[in-house]
Amino acid sequence: MRVGFRSKKQATAFERVEAVQGSGDVRPLEIAAVLGIAGVSMTGLHYRSRPEGYGMVVAEADTATGHVDRATLDALADVAAYLPIR
Repeated sequence: MRVGFRSKKQATAFERVEAVQGSGDVRPLEIAAVLGIAGVSMTGLHYRSRPEGYGMVVAEADTATGHVDRATLDALADVAAYLPIR
């Protein structure tokens, strides 16, 4: 997700809240119901954020079913934080 702010100060303040594991602000896409994985919750353990101008880009990865190792989930979040948002 990308969140825009009026100033870098606001973006920095958001990042302080965002960095707290379990703050609960990233939720699975609505498509989860269509994919049959409704009710999936994000743990906040595999997360990456980065500043972008007056905004913050936040990416989070987790498993819906099965098992994906921690390093792979972290790498997915790293890559997702740099995907274009348009």
